[in-house]
Amino acid sequence: MAGVAPPGRAYFLLTRGQIAGSEMNGMLSASELWRIERSVADSPLFERVGGNSAGVVYALRPTTGSTP
Repeated sequence: MAGVAPPGRAYFLLTRGQIAGSEMNGMLSASELWRIERSVADSPLFERVGGNSAGVVYALRPTTGSTP
């Protein structure tokens, strides 16, 4: 994700519907998805930009300096 070139943006979205679908299809459990969300929330690379009872949205913070 750190490779998104300006002015591009990258987002992490987690919704109740994604959690239900993931559990229903046997992919990741709700606790595993919430653990991922907690990791994103605690990361200095992400900023929470929205959220309500249906889900949460984080944006990858822009990096400074040049890109390869």
